[in-house]
Amino acid sequence: EERQLYDFGGGEKKGQMAFTTSISGAGSPFLFINTAVYQDPSTIFHEFGHYYNFYLSQPARWNDGNNLDIAEVHSQGLELLFSRFYPEIFGEGGDEVVLYDLTFLLSNIAEGCLQDELEQYVYATEDVTLEQINRKYRQLCVEYGKADPDDPREELYGWVDVNHLFTQPFYYISYAVSAAGAFSFWLDAQEDYFAAVDEYLTFAALDTGTGFRASFEMLGMDDPLSPSYLAHLAETLREALEVEDRMTADQWRGEFDANCECACGGGLPF
Repeated sequence: EERQLYDFGGGEKKGQMAFTTSISGAGSPFLFINTAVYQDPSTIFHEFGHYYNFYLSQPARWNDGNNLDIAEVHSQGLELLFSRFYPEIFGEGGDEVVLYDLTFLLSNIAEGCLQDELEQYVYATEDVTLEQINRKYRQLCVEYGKADPDDPREELYGWVDVNHLFTQPFYYISYAVSAAGAFSFWLDAQEDYFAAVDEYLTFAALDTGTGFRASFEMLGMDDPLSPSYLAHLAETLREALEVEDRMTADQWRGEFDANCECACGGGLPF
């Protein structure tokens, strides 16, 4: 507070955002949260993951090794580790907050893959038309469980709401990649929480130029993009979320996206 390295609060003149950056001239990280917009404590945990990595990487400039996939593991990984204390922080509703966090990050993986498949189709299809894109998006929505196979509409248009597709092509897959990596620490925490915390602290201290998969390999952890890891993650989440017991298949699909015309806009602040 004395050095003004963070800014929490609302106000008309404050940006409607939450972010962490590195002030290279001062050799310090800076954390900003408009608490009038982001009132959930998980935002603090998320941003502090970035803050901690920035702090460790000083006086070097973090952007010299800008790797979004790794950076979001710093934030999402800490958020998942903090979920252990949600029942204590949120009281009676704590368990439901944990479920929300898990389903939100899981939906980021699914949505990131869906949008990436759409992008790959668009760039690989010569002279692609708008109708073709809309039809492909409808096909993908059905395959990913976001739309009913019997939906009479031949085209869906929700992809147009994802601004990343227009401003930063092939950016969106990072939401899936980073979430898969962040879940590595959550998985290990199910066996030994404090060992998982140590893994996270070591990961956050690595040079971001190391590379995504290489960083996990250096820690002796599973490759978070391998089929075996993803299968294990899916099964563990299915048990943790009590999918079969909580709702029917249709209700579960609605938990992720009540309206198949809405696409996740990368809701995690970064």
